[in-house]
Amino acid sequence: MNVSDLNGLPVLPTTIVGSYALPSWYLAALEHIGRGEFGETDVRETVDDAAATAISDQERAGINSVSDGEVRRHDFIMGFYRRLAGLREAPPRRRMGPYLYDSTPIYETVGPVSAPEGLGAVEEFRFAASRAHRPVKVAVAGPLTLTNAIRIVDGYRDRDDLVADLLRVVNAD
Repeated sequence: MNVSDLNGLPVLPTTIVGSYALPSWYLAALEHIGRGEFGETDVRETVDDAAATAISDQERAGINSVSDGEVRRHDFIMGFYRRLAGLREAPPRRRMGPYLYDSTPIYETVGPVSAPEGLGAVEEFRFAASRAHRPVKVAVAGPLTLTNAIRIVDGYRDRDDLVADLLRVVNAD
């Protein structure tokens, strides 16, 4: 087998790392969505348009393996927590200064952590694959990374037990 023939990709394929830079129209729409001014269909259409734009921009740039830009999450790691059951949100540890990891909410366990409807990676992949003309990738935070914003209160003896449940969640997606 010739390595350059693997899935039709070159030996050193290009891809993006991180989220797509959100265009101003999408940021403005997110403000309206946050205020509850969009209906369910409006939100879906807006997010789908932003994802399609991200895919198109990557393909036009010649990227070999594209993503939907992670536009549905608004933040690579923090976007997963809203999909997890067994957590309650607590205020961030810092509210002043530049936006960093300590200025995001903390989540406390209230019982076993699960993702009854998944982490959203499957939906991201299906949408991107339906729009892209190139191979698609979807990045998912690992179980250890997901523990960074979770404080154990109830349901777990220690971090290792929490990681084991998060491993099942990530693997299920």
